[in-house]
Amino acid sequence: MRSVVAVGLTSSDRRVLIAASGIQWRTRLFDTVPDVDDIAPTPDTMLIYDARALSDARCASLVERLDQRDCAPSVIIRTPLNSRLAVSICRFSERTRIHGLSVIGADSLVDYLEQANGHAGPHEASVEVFRFIAPEIPKQILELALAAAILGCRRTSVSEFARVCGIAVRTAEWRFSEAAYMSPAKLLAWSLCLNAAWRLDLTQSSIKSVARESGFGTTPAFSNFIKRLTGLTPRGLRESEGFDGLCDRFRTESRRSLGTVH
Repeated sequence: MRSVVAVGLTSSDRRVLIAASGIQWRTRLFDTVPDVDDIAPTPDTMLIYDARALSDARCASLVERLDQRDCAPSVIIRTPLNSRLAVSICRFSERTRIHGLSVIGADSLVDYLEQANGHAGPHEASVEVFRFIAPEIPKQILELALAAAILGCRRTSVSEFARVCGIAVRTAEWRFSEAAYMSPAKLLAWSLCLNAAWRLDLTQSSIKSVARESGFGTTPAFSNFIKRLTGLTPRGLRESEGFDGLCDRFRTESRRSLGTVH
């Protein structure tokens, strides 16, 4: 039986977790950061850590201690996507032994639990996308870019992006403009396309399945979106450029928006 350890969740979130767990997961709840030995983690343990209720330093310390164990669990850090903690956790995930280190937004616990029961879900692709795009992003909007990369696992409007980041739409657009970078809408479109390309290239998922996971109601609508941005159909993207080829395109587009490619 899979074990779920939740730290710092609100009472309403606890009810959501218990309802989602049902009889499939053994759930333990902690108000404060437990000792690693109290968690007794195994590869079948999923730790949900709400960093909004606890300090970033404690969160980072717990992750580092878990990383030192031979049987590291999967760890989900629940924190605003545009936070410094989210950026540092995504970067730490490149070198950790924790096999499922993920960051989720403050409002997405229910959706994540639905996805986490049995498969990794789209967040794994989002972390890979952020690892790639981070070097191309101006530092002053790096934290917003992480939010775009993670929200890009599904179709997301600029208004939803701004709401999750806790800023107004005009503020988001102004910050991207001040950084002399592409618009939030364009970065969200690229993030969605890169997330989809990762799943098309590196999983056996059908195009219909990737379209559904990306938030499209129909496969033709998904195909039209991919074709408008890349000039290729999803099948053509999978069979020719793949994720790496699309990353090269994004690099060029990103540098062009900054005026470093003409």
